[in-house]
Amino acid sequence: MTDLQRHLEQFQWGRLPFDLFALEKWNSSSAEDDEAQRTRLAFEYVNMGCLGRSVYYGAIQEKRFANPTQSQIDNILRPWQTDHQRMLSLFNNSFVWLRTCYKPGSDDLHVKLLSSLAPRDLAEVVGSSDNVSYVLDDSSLYDYGSDWLRIFVRIPELPQGYGPRGESAVTGYHKAIREAQVEAIREFGEDEIEDLEEPDYTDMQSRCVTNFFFVEDEESLHTGKVLIVWLDECGRTIRQCRILPADASDVVGIQYSPGLFECLPQWLDGEVGAAYLTGGICGPPYAPD
Repeated sequence: MTDLQRHLEQFQWGRLPFDLFALEKWNSSSAEDDEAQRTRLAFEYVNMGCLGRSVYYGAIQEKRFANPTQSQIDNILRPWQTDHQRMLSLFNNSFVWLRTCYKPGSDDLHVKLLSSLAPRDLAEVVGSSDNVSYVLDDSSLYDYGSDWLRIFVRIPELPQGYGPRGESAVTGYHKAIREAQVEAIREFGEDEIEDLEEPDYTDMQSRCVTNFFFVEDEESLHTGKVLIVWLDECGRTIRQCRILPADASDVVGIQYSPGLFECLPQWLDGEVGAAYLTGGICGPPYAPD
């Protein structure tokens, strides 16, 4: 079976991991309107992380699922995602360019920003290499303003990216930090550990990155810079910064090599997401086991 044939087979309704989750959780008798239920379930799926979603990935890989009925396709799955969004769910380890601003006069600036990409990046993002466009550019679908998190409702697979299918990168991150703390206590003693400088979490944070994407928002139109957001497995922002499209190659080239993030100025200078700040759900302080 060729790659294209395999992708077309996966593209069929009921063949995505999120399809299984949506069909399992959808409540046709819910008091919520359909859009509210879609939003709630999509973020529930995203928040499960890689380990939680592995159940559905495993079922797809092992073909342990029933084909949806036509009614389920028409009433649950088809209104949830366009064909393009479903295709990007299959190719979720390639960077997405999300346009969220459609103010008058922004069309020409949008074209200018895209054309500023290096030729290789432009070819990848507009889809000339595999006929899949990674540009999300539709005012009826993506007029999010600054609320770009809404993209997870339409492409809940986006945070999965190239993350692990059966383990948690964030759990590994915490484990590595605790191990470092235990080693410090062993070397310096518990009484002295509080006087040590706060460790640099940059490398450990980079190992939690499962995907990234570019956001072209209103600020991009004023500055000529797009926002790059590095995500963890639960869709939380690890770091973000603004870059010129011409510099996108530097960012794209290291995504599969976490150990190289410390060589990337855009990562080092990026703003740490709230979840990874001190006191955040993924941030310090960390108590050793």
